[in-house]
Amino acid sequence: MDGHEVLRTAPYHCDFNAIELVCASAKKCYNDNIGRDGYGADKTIAMWNEALGQCDAEFWNHCVNHAEKNINDWYEREKILDVSVNHIVINITMDNSDSSSNNSDSG
Repeated sequence: MDGHEVLRTAPYHCDFNAIELVCASAKKCYNDNIGRDGYGADKTIAMWNEALGQCDAEFWNHCVNHAEKNINDWYEREKILDVSVNHIVINITMDNSDSSSNNSDSG
């Protein structure tokens, strides 16, 4: 892919997806101001345009940086968890002392 690496993150996970942060901000702006100028179709479209207009390049850059920071923070935590979590081994065979002692008690 021309020297690019694709990183796929969980869909709709706003902490890792900048577009989810932008959409949430636009929805909040819209919801906070809905009905301010009326409820007609043209007023609704104008309100959405105003909400989306607040999501300029600087705001997008802030959201991308925030998402990248969250990804890096989670990656560092995950590395620590991989090292610090002990492995759990569960024996699933029927030959164990508990089952044999239970069988001998019923006898």
